[in-house]
Amino acid sequence: KQYVDTVPFPIYKRSVLKDVGLYDEELVRNQDDELNYRCRSKGYRILMDPDLETIYYVRENLKDLWHQYFQYGLYKPLVFKKVPQGRRWYHFVPSLFTTLMPISLGLSFVHWGFLLPSLGYLVLSIIISVSIQQTFRKKFFSLLVFPILHFGYGLGFIIGLLSVIKSNNKVQE
Repeated sequence: KQYVDTVPFPIYKRSVLKDVGLYDEELVRNQDDELNYRCRSKGYRILMDPDLETIYYVRENLKDLWHQYFQYGLYKPLVFKKVPQGRRWYHFVPSLFTTLMPISLGLSFVHWGFLLPSLGYLVLSIIISVSIQQTFRKKFFSLLVFPILHFGYGLGFIIGLLSVIKSNNKVQE
């Protein structure tokens, strides 16, 4: 058990929701993040208990997974606009990665050393996939899932950030 910034499947006391309010219905995604940030800003703490079990149904295919993470990234800048204290350095890593990886690959034609970030990502993906998955099939799909999560979120975040800056209020899908 430990206190964390946010959890994916929260359970709130009614008194907390009366104090901080309900989910922000303007947000298509990340409503739980935004509500957790508001709770923490009012002094509440979020306890993550690994003994609790939930059933989570994953997306049926890689296209739907991409869309899910793209939307997570797309709406995160709007959450930050509403709750600036929720910003953490790690929220920006996928968008930085999404920006720098194509540049790195493009510059690799100038010098092979620019290929190192891409090779490093591939090696890490392989190591993690092999270590966390049991079957060859799952190991293989993990190699596809990691870039979908990172690039989907990263691209969505970049577009969402530009949209928030442009409209100074709302994210357009």
